[in-house]
Amino acid sequence: MSNQNPNETGATTQPAYSIIDHTFDVVVVGAGGSGLRATMGAAEAGFSTANISKVFPTRSHTVAAQGGIAASLGNNTPDHWQWHMYDTVKGSDWLGDQDAIEYLAREAPAAVYELEHAGVPFSRNEDGTIYQRPFGGHMQNMGEGPPVQRTCAAADRTGHAMLHALYQQSLKYDADFFIEYFALDLIMKDGRCVGVIAMCLDDGTITASARRPWCWRPAAMAAATTPRPALTPVPATAAAWCCAQACRCRIWSSCSSTRPASTAQACSSLRARGARAAT
Repeated sequence: MSNQNPNETGATTQPAYSIIDHTFDVVVVGAGGSGLRATMGAAEAGFSTANISKVFPTRSHTVAAQGGIAASLGNNTPDHWQWHMYDTVKGSDWLGDQDAIEYLAREAPAAVYELEHAGVPFSRNEDGTIYQRPFGGHMQNMGEGPPVQRTCAAADRTGHAMLHALYQQSLKYDADFFIEYFALDLIMKDGRCVGVIAMCLDDGTITASARRPWCWRPAAMAAATTPRPALTPVPATAAAWCCAQACRCRIWSSCSSTRPASTAQACSSLRARGARAAT
């Protein structure tokens, strides 16, 4: 067999794969609850938005979240966000990020009402307010008790209802979905993420989504190591990316060096950055 270089014989080299290019302002990887919320928010703010998901969005693993969402609405029993924060810190054995826990507990009621307005059919009390059920570890008076009903539920299919509502809202705001596409890797330039490479699971075609993707959202990382039933989506891809690429995978790093205080502030930062890029 000849060891001659093909270029020396006049043969032309061809790329191994043809790559289909797309351009968007925001690319979101993953269509679980957080991914769909990011997609909806970016599209609602007027950005051209794409979502890449390896399963149909309403089949993402958030569909298995049956119990509900903890928020100190106080519809069924007296409650306060500080009690919720205390229970969460205690539940983490005091190892959790207390700034993040404070933000979660304080903003949870607004997030639940936002989901309600988006169309999530929460179960109702007789007076029409959102029904809240008791869950383990939820207490009044800084853990002293009695137990509090804090979990907002849509019967026993809360996650299922969330996915349908957020997916519908994302379509309403003209977000583009790449369904059953597997994200292979991030496109990096000068230490910044500028896009993502994905493969269509149906025919194997390769897609590159690029141009100012300030926000990329992996599937929820918190339960990446939780045992799951067979044949259910696991956010292992995001975990592998974050381990392999270390500090390159930061959601808000291209917006600001600090965490945005609100969605409105984040969108404002995105718009300002877009205006600078346009000029």
